Amino acid sequence: MKKLLLVFLSILIPSVLAFGQQQTDAASANSSLSKKSLYSFKMSDGKSQYAVYLYSEKQKVEKVTEPWACANLGDKAYSGKYKISIVKQGDIKVKTLDIGERTFMPAGNLNLAYLIKGSPDLIAVSTCEASVGSTVELFYIDGGKMIKTKNTIFTMHGKSLRGNGKSGYQSVQYNNAEDAGWTFENWKLDKKKSTLVHSGDDMGLTEDNALYEDGKYWSNYWFRHPSFILTPLDAFGDVS
Repeated sequence: MKKLLLVFLSILIPSVLAFGQQQTDAASANSSLSKKSLYSFKMSDGKSQYAVYLYSEKQKVEKVTEPWACANLGDKAYSGKYKISIVKQGDIKVKTLDIGERTFMPAGNLNLAYLIKGSPDLIAVSTCEASVGSTVELFYIDGGKMIKTKNTIFTMHGKSLRGNGKSGYQSVQYNNAEDAGWTFENWKLDKKKSTLVHSGDDMGLTEDNALYEDGKYWSNYWFRHPSFILTPLDAFGDVS
């Protein structure tokens, strides 16, 4: 019996020590990345949880001195060559994707990165292009790697894309030129093509269909309620 116990302990103790060291190494890797990150997120690929870090090894921080449509006076602008690193929960391996030159201005809600909870979760990197909107690049985890979608979408400034609570996403954009108004778009992720594709009809609430004021109302409501998803019934009433 004693021999059996000794054999058992001789196997168990090294395993426990190795596991403890692995946890320590994982914590060290996360701590090192966290300290230099401009953004950090907890993200899921639908199967596993990951710590996600967005950072630049040589980040510059400057204040905006000449405001324009995409920059507010006095806002801090963070610039450099950025990377996104991921660490799977309980693991010590760091996998990194270079995303190139970027400028972020989180305080102004113009150039920012944010997490979209969905199936799977997405990271959005939003870059202001004009007074009414931003180009959004999207990233997701598949096969243990961070992947960038091949297409971008255009939305209003800020966190203008969200998960719909199922297997898709919804965004909102505004047009202030001809046929002014708001358009709500539904999307799904095609992993095989690494592309965000339209899912269902767009919902345009614009001057042409005499729904401009409805669009203003639903846009404000959408932003005030982070879990709200606009439906055709909401937008157009009885659509049967």
